[in-house]
Amino acid sequence: MKTLSQHDSAIPHIGAWPNLIGLDSPIVAVCWQAMFAKISGIDLPWFIHLILGLSTWCIYLVDRIIDVIRARQEATTSRHCFTQRHLRKLISILIIISICNLAMIIRFLPHKLLITGIITLGLIAIYYLIRLTRLKNIITLIPREVMCGMLFALGCAIAPHAYATTPWINTPTLFIPVIMFGMVCSASCILISIWEKEADAITADSSIITTHSHFIPHLASTLTCLTAVTLTLSCILHWQAFLSITVSAILLRLALHHQNRISSMNRRVLADAVLLSPLIFMGF
Repeated sequence: MKTLSQHDSAIPHIGAWPNLIGLDSPIVAVCWQAMFAKISGIDLPWFIHLILGLSTWCIYLVDRIIDVIRARQEATTSRHCFTQRHLRKLISILIIISICNLAMIIRFLPHKLLITGIITLGLIAIYYLIRLTRLKNIITLIPREVMCGMLFALGCAIAPHAYATTPWINTPTLFIPVIMFGMVCSASCILISIWEKEADAITADSSIITTHSHFIPHLASTLTCLTAVTLTLSCILHWQAFLSITVSAILLRLALHHQNRISSMNRRVLADAVLLSPLIFMGF
């Protein structure tokens, strides 16, 4: 069995490396945390961005390692093949960054963030409990990809909300852009599941393909509606955040339309790269 698509190079191009080592999602998380802080009028300290980046990196490395360990045969995606080849090195990296992150949390994290962080960690633990046990066959109301996308968006908004002078007044300000960002994150996760359905089959992992396949034909129209809604909202409030979501939704829609012309490695890179749209508007 081939472990890489015939379109993929044996030596990954430089743009694929963040994805292969799991750094793409932490970069996206820090980027969106900065955007949520900007629209809340808050300057977050440097260590908050570093803690979020390291925490996200840990989670995604754990996720990748679990996938490889659970796989019943050779991996079929570039990042899982990379993880199989460098499993011990990645586990070593995971241990090092986990220790560094724990030290940062103990040394710098304010009490007001510690409680919300523990709650979020609990939600992530519940997600993995559902995913890794027989509960995944029972709790199928919400697709895995939607849970993952919404949890990611929530994690990006915790610090801006906690650092707000009046958090509960700030909640409505953040609620709508966070939900919309969660939707575009969910769409990105759904695209990945569609493109990597063989990998889920190898690990016997439930995905939207197996639980909510009826939704897949409507993904393109959903992205189009999301584009229209966020573009409209950008004329009313928080234009930087909503235009960022609009750009990401458009790029995901284009990636879906041209998916057969894009290599499997490049598709996976694009799924996260298109979420870096706040970089376009951060300076305004």
